[in-house]
Amino acid sequence: MVNKKALPKKIANKKTLPTKIDVKNDGYEPAPINPTIVAIGCSAGGLEACNDFFQAMSNDSGMVFVIICHLDPTHPSLMPELIQAHTKMPVSHITEETTICPNHIYVIPPNKYLTIEKGEFCLSEPVNSERISLPIDLFLNSLALEMKEKAIAIILSGTGRDGSIGVKSIKAEHGYLFVQSLESAKYDGMPRSALNTSCLLYTSDAADDSLRV
Repeated sequence: MVNKKALPKKIANKKTLPTKIDVKNDGYEPAPINPTIVAIGCSAGGLEACNDFFQAMSNDSGMVFVIICHLDPTHPSLMPELIQAHTKMPVSHITEETTICPNHIYVIPPNKYLTIEKGEFCLSEPVNSERISLPIDLFLNSLALEMKEKAIAIILSGTGRDGSIGVKSIKAEHGYLFVQSLESAKYDGMPRSALNTSCLLYTSDAADDSLRV
């Protein structure tokens, strides 16, 4: 049952990761987008956490949700169909023709990188398959520049450190950060790495109302 009185717990005084991110505008002027964009980064165990989140999330919040998940690059993804069973919001893979609309859930397709620029999603091929893939960091960095204080990052269950660089960019542009609690995450590698950035974060179970940004 969703706890409607739950409040987010501030996280501070965490050990800072050695990686440094400098967000530079370089004269870039983003196109105006009215809805707040919520980026959800996850990996192993992330589908279950996403289902819990959207089961509790309002269907008419006016926000845009973008799921950046580590997917098998060699197989089709059924993530949109699986999440659709837990929400009335439309859920779909992102394509080159996708238009950003509020009260929609967009999922990154397999074997693609995703950024956002001038109000549009931009898909690209992985540069080098031998390098460590960090699609969550890549999208969060671009989202921070595009949406500033109207960007929200949520890090859910997953292994590794993807997202721990991008949350610094979101914070630098005065966006909001949430992370699944280590106790409720099936795999706590990504949540733990996000917490270790020393950014101001809120923690909660995926289905808790306090994670309802």
